[in-house]
Amino acid sequence: MSLLLYGITTAGEDAGGELLGVAGAAVSRIGAAGLVALASEHAVKPELTEEALWSFERVLESVMEAHAVLPVRFGALLADAGEVARMLELRRAEFVPKLERVRGAVELSVRGIWSEAPEPAETRHAATGATSGTDYMRARLAPQRRAHELAERVHAQLDDRARASTHRILTHASVPLSAAFLVDRGTEAEFARAVDSLAAELAGTELVCTGPWPAYSFVGGPHDG
Repeated sequence: MSLLLYGITTAGEDAGGELLGVAGAAVSRIGAAGLVALASEHAVKPELTEEALWSFERVLESVMEAHAVLPVRFGALLADAGEVARMLELRRAEFVPKLERVRGAVELSVRGIWSEAPEPAETRHAATGATSGTDYMRARLAPQRRAHELAERVHAQLDDRARASTHRILTHASVPLSAAFLVDRGTEAEFARAVDSLAAELAGTELVCTGPWPAYSFVGGPHDG
């Protein structure tokens, strides 16, 4: 048997009542050093399936409705409650500031989607019969330049509405931007309206705002490293 970790919160901060996690397993609260780890017991490591991910996510969302929580990436296992308690004790100085950072906040995701993905540089190069290496490199770098320009515009419009933000560019040929914003709880609708307003100004690019989510992008995994 081993324990699947969901997240870290502070002592006394729980969702109230019973929480059921992955595969219907009861979620326990293991306390040490003024912190509480949420975990469920499993005979074998749970498989990474859509159903398991949603069950995992529901536990975190239930807790984050009222309390600060550091989410753990799915699949982090510890041997038993003793090992969980030791982890909390050893890393308390790391976890407490992170909990304060996300207290009263949620993560919102903003994804940019091109209506037409740029044609690969190799294809354009062959189709035009161009032989210039300079032209080829310009074509190859053009999507990155467009993606960076989009990221700059999105952050210029939205960063003032968030405690923190981060982004990745070109995670897919049609996805120039995947950004995350840590926003105060209660301001989600206002933030989403700002995203919609910005999207209306963009040609050829859709912006999709989703959430609220646990603040994965701003805390690091409590069981990372």
